[in-house]
Amino acid sequence: MPESARSEIRLTRFSIVLAAVLLSAGIAAGLAFPVGRAGAGAPGQPAARPVDPDAFRLLIRIAVTNGAVGLQLLVGVVSLGVAALVQLFLTGFSVAHLAMRALAVGVAPNQLLALTVPHTIFEFPGFVLLSSLQFEAAGVVYHKLRWDSLGFAAGYRRAVVRRIALGFGLIGVAAVVEVFVTGTLATRLTP
Repeated sequence: MPESARSEIRLTRFSIVLAAVLLSAGIAAGLAFPVGRAGAGAPGQPAARPVDPDAFRLLIRIAVTNGAVGLQLLVGVVSLGVAALVQLFLTGFSVAHLAMRALAVGVAPNQLLALTVPHTIFEFPGFVLLSSLQFEAAGVVYHKLRWDSLGFAAGYRRAVVRRIALGFGLIGVAAVVEVFVTGTLATRLTP
């Protein structure tokens, strides 16, 4: 394997791990942040999200919202990782902090897991894949400025395009799961 291909693989791995660590750090900070009692509802009453009877409209709305976040992460490549750093950390923080607030007002842990985990297992990896491209772009610019060379192994661009497609694909799957699985669980678990 040529050295440039090994270098690209290391850069890609590092970028994906860095993105996952930032999201995890946000989650850890959100879990550690103090939670007040005011907020989502009276103790014992979960803050139920109204379920739209027209699932297709809801699917489009969620897919557009998730796609916009994915697009922000992709366009943020020009920030060389700064946008991803902030967005990943804040995403993890807000999800974890809102979960802690829900638990503080009496939402049962099994309800909380049922309403977040099914779509999040697709959504977060999609966000990580797209945001890792920002860190990778920073590495490419650093390499270019330091050694004034920018050679890519054959297939590198295809691999990047595949990662972009996979990232948006995962976000799309998350939207479908959020509508049809999480939505169904929401109607069954909330009074």
